[in-house]
Amino acid sequence: MATWNFSDGTRLKSGGAVLGKSAFADALREAIRLKAGVHVFPIPAPPPTPLDPSSNYLLDLFARQMADRANLTVKTAYERDVDDAPAQLREEILAFRRAMDKEPYGRVY
Repeated sequence: MATWNFSDGTRLKSGGAVLGKSAFADALREAIRLKAGVHVFPIPAPPPTPLDPSSNYLLDLFARQMADRANLTVKTAYERDVDDAPAQLREEILAFRRAMDKEPYGRVY
């Protein structure tokens, strides 16, 4: 189980449990309930991926993006690993990495 600790005292746990009474904690709960979009990098300009709270990979990206928007810091012991991403997203990320290995600077015309 992973935990993300925000500088306002809010905590986010694997599975999407939010602990805290701040406005930020309320915003996290609401975003999780609505399955907010998560921007996944390194895939360039994809549509946001719907949040799946059972994926620590997506929760990590979500936590960092929400903290950044709220000007908070976040700390966690979780180390993001593409193997933790949902299957379809994992395939997209790996395909992008393979393409970058072939043409690291993109196609030049």
